[in-house]
Amino acid sequence: MRTKARHRRRAIALAGVAALVSLTAAACSSNSKDSGGGSTGATVAPTSAAPTKSTLTFGTVSADSGPVILSSISDGTEAWAKYVNTHGGIDGHPVKIVRCDDKLDATKNQDCARQFIQDTSVLGVIGGETVVTPLVGAPLFNQAGLTYMATETTGEGEMKGKAMFAVTGGAITQFAALAKYFPDSGAKKVALVNAASPSSTKAAEQTKREVAAAGGQVVATVFPTPGTPDYSPVATQLVSSGADVIICGVTPTDLPALVRAIRQQSTTVKIATLASQWPASTVKTLGNQKDGLFMATDWRLSPTTRPTLT
Repeated sequence: MRTKARHRRRAIALAGVAALVSLTAAACSSNSKDSGGGSTGATVAPTSAAPTKSTLTFGTVSADSGPVILSSISDGTEAWAKYVNTHGGIDGHPVKIVRCDDKLDATKNQDCARQFIQDTSVLGVIGGETVVTPLVGAPLFNQAGLTYMATETTGEGEMKGKAMFAVTGGAITQFAALAKYFPDSGAKKVALVNAASPSSTKAAEQTKREVAAAGGQVVATVFPTPGTPDYSPVATQLVSSGADVIICGVTPTDLPALVRAIRQQSTTVKIATLASQWPASTVKTLGNQKDGLFMATDWRLSPTTRPTLT
């Protein structure tokens, strides 16, 4: 049961979480000197007095182990907390992040959700892995009235309900943009490849509708298991469909292998995915195989801050 004190503290906390959006946007559009596109590893120097008021605690569900590692959003959440705490906290309150590893497992995800719901010190849950949580954890948070802030929205479960707040349009809007852009540009035949998950079928159906609305046609849909050791058969299905473009929704760890397998069979088919899945350092390892690769992103990058891939 939510207490009035907890609601008051949550209001203070959520007012400060706007800093998370600003910091994330700045990080995505900053002009880094790191040619690999990764973190420079620099320590954030304190710029104001250490926060001394009561601690504001947030949860985050991450896949730090299991068949596929999806930890970058939770890593970013912890980096945000560190930044906030070295800049005086939120209205003088330090921020604490409690992290729960769901191993990309539905039962463990449910356990993580219930852990946060039962812990009265947790004021809200920020982002995390984006495969299981939209269907399992998010509805539990909403039912309990515990605020959930989706930082890379991937399912309708993160967008419906009074306790749900989408920080960005996330993968849903990015895939929608790709589904409209390519038919509008003359690439009418679209193939979809989504990592097999509880939410992937719904996501593919939504993308099919968006492609059709733009005057295109989905000619193939494939759902490989995350961690697939050989993507050649998957690539054969996609390329043999005659697609003009292949829209990819597999995990970041599988994406390079998928792109290489496609390029071994076709050098002309377009490949599209989400920028959030591709560190610049990873893209550069593909060499010429990255030619014809399109990326969608939530962030608007100016000409002077757009990363250059060579």
